[in-house]
Amino acid sequence: ELPNFLKEHANLELIQGKEMGLVSNKRHPRISTSCDYFAITKEIISSSFECAQVDEEVDDTDAESSASPIIWELKTRTNKARIIKERRNACDHGVFNIVAFGEKHTILTTADYFKTLVPDREERAQILHHAATFEQNRVLFGVASPTTIIRAVEVVFTQEIREK
Repeated sequence: ELPNFLKEHANLELIQGKEMGLVSNKRHPRISTSCDYFAITKEIISSSFECAQVDEEVDDTDAESSASPIIWELKTRTNKARIIKERRNACDHGVFNIVAFGEKHTILTTADYFKTLVPDREERAQILHHAATFEQNRVLFGVASPTTIIRAVEVVFTQEIREK
């Protein structure tokens, strides 16, 4: 279901992925985490154009050059009330969202949005911990029922924020 969800809602193609267990940081072995999945994805670029003529040549870059890693953390909700709450969040804010931390003047707004999309403090901390341990800027946080993915949030950190 993950490849279809990524393609349909996040415009990402799963190139390669692996389920993960406990992982330690090579440079700092005492820092470790356990995420659900580590994947290499690439953005799906549509080749359809709305205009009748394209005057400039489009650079057809190598597909692998646009590939990037992403850490996937999936939380399965089993409590009926919690599943309803997650579905309501998806209805209110969308099935897929991106929260990008970076520009200093947007951090407070971004933090509020992050709290809305990932209300549980421990889960927000876990997302940042995954990024810091893997030394990666992108974490995909997903919420599912026992049978289907309900929604996901891609969280993007700058290196500066990740290291703080």
